[in-house]
Amino acid sequence: MSDAEYINERKKEAVATLSETFLHLPMNIKPLTDEVLSEWKKGLFTWLPALALVMTLLAFAVTLGVSYGGREVPSKEQLKAELTREIVDETQQKLKAEGLKDFEDRLKKLEEDARKAAQTAAVKRNTSSGGSKP
Repeated sequence: MSDAEYINERKKEAVATLSETFLHLPMNIKPLTDEVLSEWKKGLFTWLPALALVMTLLAFAVTLGVSYGGREVPSKEQLKAELTREIVDETQQKLKAEGLKDFEDRLKKLEEDARKAAQTAAVKRNTSSGGSKP
């Protein structure tokens, strides 16, 4: 038997053992896809309305939350004004404290200068009056 005859005989045997629907994709795929799509449709008709209801309730909840929850939250401008006021008050208090300390330091220096001047004047009076008194 030649090679060509052997190959032709094997081809005939293979074709004889294969079914008529072998590699006939539309005929093989249709039953499978119909089954899968029917399951998806059932799920879609079940879960899609449930999802829509949840989304609707969530939208109402967010709207109500923003409407009632945001009433006590100050606006951006109010927060800025309050922070500015606090910073100005703190700065004024610091300046007053520094100014008061500076004023006290000057007062102490003036008192010391006055005391020294009084002592110097007393010494001059004592020396000019003829000596010191016992």
